[in-house]
Amino acid sequence: MTTMTRLVRVAAAAAWVAAASAAGCGSVTANGDGGGGHGGSTGAAGSTGAAGSTGAAGSTGAAGSTGAAGSTGAAGSTGHGGAGGTGSHDAGTDASTDAGSCHGLTQAACGATAGCTVGTCPSCDGGTTFVGCFGPTEGAPVCAASCPAPCSAATTLDACEARTDCHSVFQDPGTCGCASAGCCEHFLRCADGDKAMCTGTPLCKIGTPLCDGPYVVAYTATCYEGCVKQTDCAP
Repeated sequence: MTTMTRLVRVAAAAAWVAAASAAGCGSVTANGDGGGGHGGSTGAAGSTGAAGSTGAAGSTGAAGSTGAAGSTGAAGSTGHGGAGGTGSHDAGTDASTDAGSCHGLTQAACGATAGCTVGTCPSCDGGTTFVGCFGPTEGAPVCAASCPAPCSAATTLDACEARTDCHSVFQDPGTCGCASAGCCEHFLRCADGDKAMCTGTPLCKIGTPLCDGPYVVAYTATCYEGCVKQTDCAP
C-alpha cells in the first residue's frame, strides 16, 4: 500500500470517529495499524426515578357513642274515688258541711249535724258557754280575754249593789235591840247571781237565819245562803 493510500484511510477513520463521537455513540479506539475500528457500546439508559409513595390516608375519627336513652318514669297509680256519703237530716235541717248550714243552730242541733262544730268559751264560773255553731273551714271562736272580778271581791253594800251579776246577802246578829222589823240586818257578803233562790230544801244542820221585814231566807243547792231582800228573789 502506498503512503498516500494509508493516509487517506487514516483520515477517513478519524473522520468517522469524530462523527460517531458527535452522534453520542460510545467511544471508538483506532487501531494503530489503521485496521477497521470497533463499534462503540451504547450508553446505558438512565434509570427511571421511583415514583413518590402516596401519603397514607388519615385515619377516620371514631364516631361518638350514642347517649343512653333516659328511663321512662313509672306511671302514677290511679286514685280510687271516695264513696259519696249520704247527708243526714236533723229536724228537717240539711246536714251540709258548709259554714252557712251550721250558723244559727242550737248547741244540741250543732252537735248532731255532721261537719258542724260546737263553739264554746270558758265561762267566768269555771265552766263553758256555748257561743255558736261553726263550719269545718272556720276557726275557733274568739273568747273573752278576761272575766270580771268575782262577786266576793265587792266588800261593801254599795259595791255589790252596783253589780248586775251579784246580789247582797244580809245577817241579823240578834244583838242590835232595835224595834222595827229588819232594822238589825247587816250586809254580810256579795253573792254570785243577779237573783237569789228564795225557796229550797236545805240539807245542812244549822239554824234557820233570822230574816224579817223586807228580808227573806235565801238558799243554796244544799244549805241556807242567808237573808236577802225580797226584791232580789228569783221569780
